[in-house]
Amino acid sequence: MSSHHFVKEGQEPALFVLDALPFAVAASLLEWAPLVLVAESALEQVQEWGIKIDIALATPGQAHHAAQMLSEQAPVTITELLTGESFLTKGLSVLADRGQTAVNILSTTDDVFEEAAKFSPRLQVCILQEHLKWSAIPSGQFEKWYPGGVHLHLRKSAPSQVFDLQGLETENELLVNHRPGLVSIRSRQLFWVGEEP
Repeated sequence: MSSHHFVKEGQEPALFVLDALPFAVAASLLEWAPLVLVAESALEQVQEWGIKIDIALATPGQAHHAAQMLSEQAPVTITELLTGESFLTKGLSVLADRGQTAVNILSTTDDVFEEAAKFSPRLQVCILQEHLKWSAIPSGQFEKWYPGGVHLHLRKSAPSQVFDLQGLETENELLVNHRPGLVSIRSRQLFWVGEEP
């Protein structure tokens, strides 16, 4: 995107650092200065990146420590989780309540997909892991043009979920398009498509 494009506040996907991944994974997401939300366990590493943190999520009793840790970045909103509340649910609720429309979540674990999918009606959700970018497809319909030889990953939202694939072949649990062209994945419910960045 060239410099003459304008992005309205709330339209640029927020960056939610649930788990600290290498900075290289987050670097391209910071181009347009998105709202940055960081879970307590990732605060120290994200501070080392040298970026502005807008919202920090802290467990009960740790909000004061998080505020001290981020005092040089003021203003920072410190949001304390309720007892038993997960960082993921709290963070996505905060973003949705602020009118955010999209979010990129950095996570090292696979246990975030089911919970994140619950927010897909309100937020366009992408989950970035070290080697894959997963996009939620709440409509159950995904179409995109790819050059030949692209490998896609597919994550079901239910064990019995059935897919209609066009322009793709299954190879070793991956979807591969052997020729350039439009690929299509359809299902009757939400699913996730994983692409190598």
